[in-house]
Amino acid sequence: MKQRTTKNVIITSLLIMLPLLNSANSIIGAVEHTKIPFIDESIRTRIDSGAKIGAISGFDLDIFNKSGKDYISFTFESPKGHIRHRFTLPIARYIHIKERRTQGSEQNKLAKRPVIVLPVCVGHTVKKVELSILDRRNFMYPILLGRDAIIKFNRLIDPAQRFITKPTCQESELTQ
Repeated sequence: MKQRTTKNVIITSLLIMLPLLNSANSIIGAVEHTKIPFIDESIRTRIDSGAKIGAISGFDLDIFNKSGKDYISFTFESPKGHIRHRFTLPIARYIHIKERRTQGSEQNKLAKRPVIVLPVCVGHTVKKVELSILDRRNFMYPILLGRDAIIKFNRLIDPAQRFITKPTCQESELTQ
């Protein structure tokens, strides 16, 4: 009787999970190629379900007000420096992120980071994604997509895989 109950639980669990798996658009790896506006090449992007929102590498930040709205200009650069573009975009909001504690300090400090909304292409799909701006030039991946983006793209992550999809979106889809 106990064995039959266990089988029933397993079968019921699978039947419940099947629609969830089918509703996911596809599976992506822990690292994928993505595309963003005005950059001709695909960009190696870290997929991180541990982060709520993503981040994009940006330096030489200039925040200014135009017609009562905050804007930011920043330079995006790939880790090897072969891709470079200056973006000017409205700031969607600000977030506070805990900075790593430095040796000898007793508390974590909160850093205020601007957040932009940027169209990102994963596979054949473009979604507008919130990204905080952080100098990631010393990181391996200039873009990080967090949980919010993963949910928007309706994807499952296979952390053992890398580069499962290739971005096939046209520039016109990214700049609409």
